[in-house]
Amino acid sequence: MLSIYTFIVIVSFIAIAFFSGIETAFTAIDKLRLKMLVNEKNSRAIKLNNFLKKEEIFLGTTLVGTNLATIIAATMVTRLLAEYLPEAILPLVSTIIVVPVTLVFCEIIPKIIARQFPTTIALYTFIPLSNFSKIFHPIIVAVNAIARIILFPFMHKNSSWEEILTKSDIKALLYYGRETGEVEQSEVDLIYKVLDFEVRLVKDRMVPLYRVSSVFENDTIENLKSLVFLSGFSRFPVYKDSKVDIQGVINIYDVLFDKEENIEKYQVKDFVRSAVYVDIEDRLDIALARLRHHKQPMGVVLGQNKKAVGIITIEDIMEDLVGNIEDKG
Repeated sequence: MLSIYTFIVIVSFIAIAFFSGIETAFTAIDKLRLKMLVNEKNSRAIKLNNFLKKEEIFLGTTLVGTNLATIIAATMVTRLLAEYLPEAILPLVSTIIVVPVTLVFCEIIPKIIARQFPTTIALYTFIPLSNFSKIFHPIIVAVNAIARIILFPFMHKNSSWEEILTKSDIKALLYYGRETGEVEQSEVDLIYKVLDFEVRLVKDRMVPLYRVSSVFENDTIENLKSLVFLSGFSRFPVYKDSKVDIQGVINIYDVLFDKEENIEKYQVKDFVRSAVYVDIEDRLDIALARLRHHKQPMGVVLGQNKKAVGIITIEDIMEDLVGNIEDKG
C-alpha cells in the first residue's frame, strides 16, 4: 500500500512540475518565431497557434491540473505519514514536506527551464495539454464561467491571445538587441526613424520657397543654363506671375537632349512638365507615395491658401531616414 501511495505522490509532483512549467512556457512563448513557423507551414506550429487562441482553455487546464495534482500530492503525503506520526502534528509535518518540495522542484526549477526554451517546450507539450483540456473540460467550463461573470466589467471585447505587435514592442526588441550586441546602434536608429516615419510631416522636411531657385516661365533658355551653372541643380520650379504661383517643373536634360535647332529661341515654358502637388500637412509617407506614383522626384508644397510655400524631393524624404545625401541632381 505504501508503494502505491509513494508512486502517486511522485506522479503528482511530476504533474505539478509539468503544468507549472508549461504555463510559463505558453505565456512566454516567442510569438514572432511561432508566426514564422506558421508561415513556413509547420504543422505542429499551426496546431499550437490554433490552440493558443483558446486562451481560457489552456490557462484553465494548467491551473486546474496544478491544483488537482497539488491536492492529490498533499493528501497522499498525509496518508503516508499517518503510519508513522501522531495525528496532532500530521498536518504540520505534511505541510513542511510538501511546500518546499513543490516550491523548489515543481515551481521554481520548471519555470526557469520553461523561460529558457518557451517555444520549443510549447511545441512539444501542447498535445498532452490539449488532451488534459478534454479531460478537465467540465471543470474548466464551470470555472471559466464563474471567472467571466466576475471579470465581465474589466474584459475587452476583442481580447485574445493573438495580439498585434506594436511599435513599442518592436522598439523594446531593438533595445534588447542593442544591449546584447545583436543589433548595431546605427541599425536601431534607422529602424526607429522608419517606425516614426508616418508621424513626420512634409513641413518638417520641405525646402522653404525663399531658399528655392526657381525660374520665370518666360525666361530664355540661355538664362536657364546660367542658373544651372550657378546653382548646380538640374530641376527648377517654374512660376507664372509670382514665385508662389508655380505652374510646373523644368528639367535641364529635357532641354539639352532636345533635337530642335536654334533651341535658344525657345522659352522655359516650352519645356515645362506638370508639377506634383503635396499639402504642407501631408505625412512624409503619403508625399513619397504620391511622388513615386507620378514618377517625379520633386513635388511642390502647397500651404493653406493653396499657394506654393516650398518644394520637397524624394531625396529630402529619404534623408529623413538615412541622413544627408550629397547629390545636387
